[in-house]
Amino acid sequence: MLDLSQYDIKGLNLLYELHENLCENLLKELRDGKNIENVYIQKKEEKLGTLLYELQQIANEINERKKEDLIYSVEDIYKFAGQFDKYTIFRFYRTSKAFKKYGDEVYGNILYQKSERESLEASITNDNYKRNDGKIYLRGASQNEKINSLLKTEGFLASEAFEVLTSNLFDNGKQYKKEGNKEIPNTIKIKFDPSEFDLEKSQIRLAYMKLNDGYKFLHHELVELYANLFVINPEAVSKENEQMFLLNEDKSGLTEEAEIRILSAQYRRNIIDQKKAIRLNSLLRNRRIKRFEIIKKDLGISNKQLEQFKETYPDKYKELCFVTLTFQTETLTNYKTDHPVYWDFERFIHIYLRHYKNFFIEQSTARGTLFQYTYKDVRRLACLIIENLKEEIETELKKGNGYFKYDDMGYYFNGNYYTIRIDNGGRLMQFHPLE
Repeated sequence: MLDLSQYDIKGLNLLYELHENLCENLLKELRDGKNIENVYIQKKEEKLGTLLYELQQIANEINERKKEDLIYSVEDIYKFAGQFDKYTIFRFYRTSKAFKKYGDEVYGNILYQKSERESLEASITNDNYKRNDGKIYLRGASQNEKINSLLKTEGFLASEAFEVLTSNLFDNGKQYKKEGNKEIPNTIKIKFDPSEFDLEKSQIRLAYMKLNDGYKFLHHELVELYANLFVINPEAVSKENEQMFLLNEDKSGLTEEAEIRILSAQYRRNIIDQKKAIRLNSLLRNRRIKRFEIIKKDLGISNKQLEQFKETYPDKYKELCFVTLTFQTETLTNYKTDHPVYWDFERFIHIYLRHYKNFFIEQSTARGTLFQYTYKDVRRLACLIIENLKEEIETELKKGNGYFKYDDMGYYFNGNYYTIRIDNGGRLMQFHPLE
């Protein structure tokens, strides 16, 4: 009979591992030992029987200790790791179901639904909080995608872990409920000189890569491609593609989108004449007027209220005018996707007007929760979250469905939960932080 009182819970786990290894070695010897004498085989079998009995003893002791003393509760794990979004390593008891499912350890970032995080926040404000066992879900970082999927959907019990380790490598402090401006974590800023950058050629090169790899093109991407080619290499634009992507329905002239793209490219390349420059200014002015009508309608404001915003916040109004003038429909996913996600001006401005602090107008009837990021970082944030949800989004769009993540199922990133809604054609309809 083993005396197990001298071992703590971690020591018992190591002892269990040692006995498992000894049993495996003995079994291997017995399987491979064709010419071993019967007496020797009998001794090995007796030894194996003893080890198996002791193995069961150790397992029973581990299970009894776990009942008496929960090493890590869900509250403990949240207090020391989850609330700070720390990269966490969980090591499992060898007697646990988690060990059989995942192996000796898993690692990644802990996932919490919005209501669950709020409940744990309330719990740990009390120093003598009640400690409970419960499920832990993980955004796993294993190379085995099946394990990552199981960690996200099935998880494991807090009581199945005998050791929990955290990394401070990317510690940005607690971001949940943090006020003020934020930066996207792990951002590396690189100085870039745009003077030698050829936008049109870069866009053409990227489009050809996408074509060669067989990925899906959206209509605005093809308009961009053929408008660029029309400027740089017009022979490459077939009559069919010109009619399909550059000309209006009656083929009497260019569409507004195509003409603005072509004239803008000529302007950037310094090959535009005065007549075309005047035409470009006229097109942009007309588009700005139409877009400001969309803005007023979306916000439920009058010309007078817009003028008040202009007088009170001239810098913010200038920024609003700039994006209203220059925005082009754009794809938000990288080109290696079968179901691209994009936003057009109507959805872009809807998101920014209601949720970007610089465009928020007090008199508006449309009020929403505000992003804690700069103008450029809001777009980056949208792209990051869409990329992180790429597999889920593509699964739904492939079925002909839209994609919607909201309320308690909102996507968590850097201290905030986000609603995101995409229609079945890949158009981003909603994107904003939850309260």
